[in-house]
This record gives sequence, structure tokens and C-alpha cells, in this order.
Amino acid sequence: MVHRFFKGISDFVSDFVHRPARVLVVCLTLIFFGLVIDGTLFRLWSLYRDAEVLEDKIKHLSEKSSELKMKIHRSKDQGFIELQARDRLELAAEGDLIFVFADEEQTSQSFQ
Repeated sequence: MVHRFFKGISDFVSDFVHRPARVLVVCLTLIFFGLVIDGTLFRLWSLYRDAEVLEDKIKHLSEKSSELKMKIHRSKDQGFIELQARDRLELAAEGDLIFVFADEEQTSQSFQ
């Protein structure tokens, strides 16, 4: 009885080993499940995703750095400084024509 059991196992293994496609499928399956159970596959995917995010941030910061360098270079020009002062601080140069518009709230309140 024990002899038949081991003979059956021996025949199964011998038949299995002589079919390389089956051996390959079993090996690949074991490797895949080993990676999934170990968590290596998830960590690899996570690292790949993090690398993409970091590359996007590097690209964005590089563009922003170039823009700031250009602004620094332009800030040495007196005309640029004057333009920025006019835009940001709502200043006017001598001889500029200025229009003042009344708000609708102020207009309607003065008529009441």
C-alpha cells in the first residue's frame, strides 16, 4: 500500500517534469504569489507611482524657477518696475488720464 502511494507520486512527478510548459506555469504562478504575498509587487507599484508624482513636481518647479529667473532679470529694467508699480499699487504717472467711476451702491444710496 505504501509502495503504491510512493509509486503513484513518483509517476506523477516524472510525468510532470517531462512537460516543460507545465513546469513553467507552476514556477511563474509560485513566483507571482510569492511577490503578492510578500508585498513586493505592491511596493514596486507604489514606488513607480511616487516616481511619476515626483517627476511632475520637478517639472512644475523647474518651470516656476525659470519664470522667477526671468522676472528677476526683467526687474533690473526701470520700465518693468514702473509697470509693476502701476499695476499692483494702482499708481499713475504724471500726465496720465484717470477715470473715476462711482459704484452702483454709492450712487443709489446718494439718491435716497
